[in-house]
Amino acid sequence: MIRRANDYATIGVFYTIPESKNGIMEKNYNYTRRRVYLPEYGRHIHEMIDYLGTIEDRAERTRQAQIVIDVMGNLNPLLRDTSDIAHKLWDHLFIMADFNLDVDSPYPIPTRQDLRPRPDKIAYPRKDMMFKHYGKNVERMITSLKGNPDQKAVESTLEDIARYMRTKSYEYNQEHPNNEIIIGDIKRMARGGLTLDEEALGSLKSEYKMPAQPGNTHPKKNNKGGGGKNSKGGQRRGGRAFVMALVALCVGLASCSRDTAHVNGRFIGTAGQPVYLERITPAGSAVVDSVATDTKGAFKFHIELPGGQPTIFNLRYEGSMVPLLVAPGERVSVVSVDDPGRGYRISGSRESELVWQLHQTLTNGAAALDSISALWAAAQPESQRRADLQRAYSRKYYDVKRSQIGFIVENASSLAAVYALYQRLPGDDVLFNGDSDHVYYRMVADSVSNRYPGSRYAEALERTAQEMADGRRLVNRLETEGIDEVDYPEIDLPDMYGKRQRLSELAGKVIVVDFWSAELPASNANNAEMKELWRRFADRGLAVYQVSLDTSRAVWVNAVQEQRLPWTTVCDLRGTATGPLRAWNVGSVPANFVIDRQGNIVAKNLYGEQLYETVSRLTAQN
Repeated sequence: MIRRANDYATIGVFYTIPESKNGIMEKNYNYTRRRVYLPEYGRHIHEMIDYLGTIEDRAERTRQAQIVIDVMGNLNPLLRDTSDIAHKLWDHLFIMADFNLDVDSPYPIPTRQDLRPRPDKIAYPRKDMMFKHYGKNVERMITSLKGNPDQKAVESTLEDIARYMRTKSYEYNQEHPNNEIIIGDIKRMARGGLTLDEEALGSLKSEYKMPAQPGNTHPKKNNKGGGGKNSKGGQRRGGRAFVMALVALCVGLASCSRDTAHVNGRFIGTAGQPVYLERITPAGSAVVDSVATDTKGAFKFHIELPGGQPTIFNLRYEGSMVPLLVAPGERVSVVSVDDPGRGYRISGSRESELVWQLHQTLTNGAAALDSISALWAAAQPESQRRADLQRAYSRKYYDVKRSQIGFIVENASSLAAVYALYQRLPGDDVLFNGDSDHVYYRMVADSVSNRYPGSRYAEALERTAQEMADGRRLVNRLETEGIDEVDYPEIDLPDMYGKRQRLSELAGKVIVVDFWSAELPASNANNAEMKELWRRFADRGLAVYQVSLDTSRAVWVNAVQEQRLPWTTVCDLRGTATGPLRAWNVGSVPANFVIDRQGNIVAKNLYGEQLYETVSRLTAQN
C-alpha cells in the first residue's frame, strides 16, 4: 500500500491508493483490513496509531502520540471540558493500538487484563435442601420450633406448616400425599427434639388445591428447575400466611362504569411474560388485548363490554387458559402460582366463581376416571377385578355427568351455564345422552334471554337448540318414514366472498350436499371425484352445495382456489361447532347427502360408482 502524509505536520494522516495489478485496480474492503477496536474514532485514527508503531525514535513517537491525542479530542469537542477526558483518551489510544505501543504516557498504561478483570468468585451456600419441593425455609421453620416451651404454639405452627407441605407436594407431584408421609418428613427435617401431635396432623386436609387444566387429565409437572421456583418465591412465605396471601390478593372494589370492567391478576413466578385477553363470542374468539407481567407477575386489563352485556373472556398464558365471565362494573382478581393451568383462585365476579366450581368438578372427575382406567388396564382380562372397575368407572362417569347437568339446571340463568354446556369429559361428543341435549340448550337459552335481553349468547343457543332439535327430527324421520320421503333442513352460510348462500335456492335441482374439510388428507381426491361428477351432470341439473368444517379462512379459501372448485362452497369457520353439522346429524366427515328435484333426501354417504349411478338416474328424471 502507498501511504502519503498530508500537510498536518508529519503525524501520518494519510489516505490509501489501491494498488493495481495488471492494470486492474484492486479494491480494499474492510474485511481485509485490521480490526477497528473503537469504531467511534473511525479507521483513519486507527491507521494513524498504526503509523506511530513505525516511528523508531521513542521521543518522536511520544510527540506524535500527543498530536494523535489532540486529534482524538477534536472529534469529541463536548467532552474536552470533562475532568478525566485526557485520561480516557490515552486509555483509548492504547486500546486502539491493541496494547502494543511503547510511548511515555502521563497516566498509568492500561493492560488487557485491567480492562477485562476476572470477577471475584461469589460465595454460594453449599447446604443442600433435604426436600426441594418444600424449600429450605420449611426446614428452617421446623428447626426453629425446637426448644420452644409453648407446646400449643408449636402444635399450631406445625399444623400450618403441614398444610403448606401438602400444598407444595401436590404442586410437585400432582397428587396429595398421605399424611403419614408429611409427618415422617417433618420428623426427618426436625432431626429429633420436637413432639408431634400425630393424631391431629393425620386428619389434616389441604386448604388450597391446584387442579389440572380443563380438558387435560394429565397435567404436566413443573420441571422448570425443580425447587428453584419454590426457593425463590414460595420460601419467603410460610404455612397459612402464604396460602392466605393468595386469597387476600383477590379482594376487589366495585366499578362505577356500566360498560367496562377491570381484571387484575398475578401469576406468581412469571415476571415479564405476556398474558393475552381473548373475547369469546358466538362467532368465534379473538385476542383483544395483551400485557406483560411486571416483576411480581402482576398484570391488569381495562375491558370494554359490547353493549354493556356480560361477556365471556379467556385469560391465556402460554398453553394455559383461565375462563372469565365478566359483567359491567366488576373488578375481577385472578391469582395463580406459576402456571394458571394447574390451578387458580378468582374473586370479584360471581359468574367466574361459578365457572371455577365447575372447573373443579370436571377436572377432579376426569382425574378419577383416568385413575380407574389405569387400574382397569393393569387388571387381568376377563377377571372379576376388571368387571368391578368397569362398574366403578360407569358410576363415576355418571356422577360427574349428573353434577354437570345439575350445575346447568341450578344456574340456568347464568352465563356460567352457557360455558358449562360446551364442556366435555375426554372422549365425549355429547352433553349427556345426545337425544335430549337440546332440552338443556333450550332451557339455558330461555333463562339467559330473560335475564340478559339481547344477549348474543342466548341468540346463539336458540339457534343451536333449534338445529339440534331439527337434527333429531331428521333422524327419527329417516328411521320411521324411510329415506325416500324426507325433506331437508335449511343451510344458510357465507361463501368465500362473504355472500350468504341458502341451500333452498337450489330447489328444483338434484343436489349433493357435501360436508368436508380442506385439512382432511383425502379432500383433494374426494373433490377430484366430485369435479368429474360435476363435469358430467352439471348441464343436466346437478348442483353441489359444499359445507366446509375448517376453522382457518386461509386454509379453506386457498383450497377452494387451488382446486378450482366450481360449485357453491360455504363455511362459518366454527369447525365442528357449526350448526348444519348437528342439524344434519353428521357424525364424521367426509359425508354427503343426495336430494332429488322434489326436495327429498334419497341417499347419503355415496361415493364412486354408487354416487355416479344415483346422480345419473335422478338427473334423467324430470
